[in-house]
Amino acid sequence: KRLNGSLKMDYKIKPWLKMMGDVNISRSKINGVVGEALDDTFLMDPLTPATYTYDNLPANMQSVLNNGWNIMKDSNGDYYSISNFYTFSNPIAYNASNVARNTHTRTNGNIGIEFTPIKDLTFTSKLGFFYSSGASTSYTYPYYASAQRYSQYSSFSQTNRESANYQWDNYINYMKSFVKKHNFTFMVGHSFTRSTSTYTTGGLQANGDNVLLGLDPSNFGWLNFASSSAQKTNSGVKTRNTSESYFGRISYDYDNRYFAQFSLRADAFDLSKLPLDNRWGYFPAASLAWVPSQESFWKRISGWWDYLKIRGSWGKNGSIGALSNYLYATTMVTGSKYSFGDDSNYNYTTAITPNSMGNDKLKW
Repeated sequence: KRLNGSLKMDYKIKPWLKMMGDVNISRSKINGVVGEALDDTFLMDPLTPATYTYDNLPANMQSVLNNGWNIMKDSNGDYYSISNFYTFSNPIAYNASNVARNTHTRTNGNIGIEFTPIKDLTFTSKLGFFYSSGASTSYTYPYYASAQRYSQYSSFSQTNRESANYQWDNYINYMKSFVKKHNFTFMVGHSFTRSTSTYTTGGLQANGDNVLLGLDPSNFGWLNFASSSAQKTNSGVKTRNTSESYFGRISYDYDNRYFAQFSLRADAFDLSKLPLDNRWGYFPAASLAWVPSQESFWKRISGWWDYLKIRGSWGKNGSIGALSNYLYATTMVTGSKYSFGDDSNYNYTTAITPNSMGNDKLKW
C-alpha cells in the first residue's frame, strides 16, 4: 500500500521578488517476501503438489510431524508440501514461515527565492531537503520446509531508521552587455550540505524455546513481548556528514561568435573523510569556443549546414565517493598479550596494537 502527495509553487510576489518550491510526500507499507523463496520456485520438483490434507500426508511429512517439527499450513488448514524427491523447499511454505512488515515515510522538496535588487543582478537562494523514516519487523516461525530450510524455534528482529539531508545554495548572477556585442556573465556562490542518519535495531534469538510469549506476530511481534529465555541483541549508530563549497564563474562572448569561460570551485568535507590539512580541494576549469556558422563566410554553405561550434576545455575534478570513513587515521586495539621477564619469572601484559594503518596523504 502506498500514498503519495505533492505540492508545487511558483509565485511572483513583486516584479523584483519571486518565490518557488515543491514538496513531495509518500508513505508506504510493504509485506516482505523471502528472497530465497523465489529461488526455490525454479528448483521445486513438479511432481509434488503445493499442499496436502492431514488425512493424505505422505510418509516423509508424517515422519516430520512425529519428530515434533512444525509444518506451515495455508488458510484452509492444509499442510504445505515437503518434497520426497528434492532437498529444496516448497517456496510457499518457506515464505509463509517469515512475516516481514515494513513502513516507510519520505518527504523531499525544494524551496527558493529570486531577488533582483537592480537591473541585471539576481540573487538566488535555494534550500533542498530530504527526510526519510522507516520501521521494519521480521518474525520467523518454528518450521520445517526441507533439509535445508528449517528452524526449531522462532526468531524476531525490529529495526528503526531515520535520515535527514539538506543542501542550501546561495549565488549571485550578474549579466551585462556592452555595445550589443560584448556580453559578460559573472556568478559567485556558496553551498552547504549536511546529512544525518540514525539506525537502531534489536533482535531475539532462541535459547531452547520460542522467542516471543505467543506465536502470533500480529499481537506479540514486539521486543517487549520477549520470552524469558530469549537472548536479546541490540545495536545502533548515528552518523553525520557535512560539506561546504565556494564557487565562481566568469563568461564572455563576442557577438555570439567567440566564447571564453573560466570557473573555480573550492570544496571541503568534514574530518570523517579527509585529514584537516587536506580537507579542501580546488578545481579550476577553462574553455574557449568559436562558432564559424555565425561568420559572414558561412552564408555560402548555410543551406546545408546550419550550425557549427568548435570548443576546447580543460578542468580538474575531485571526488570522495570512494572513501570510507577515517581511512586517513591509524586505529589501535587492545587484546594482544606480550610476555615480559625470563623463563623462571614472567608475566603477560595486555598490549595495544595498530588495527589499521592510516594514510594521512588522502585528498580530493
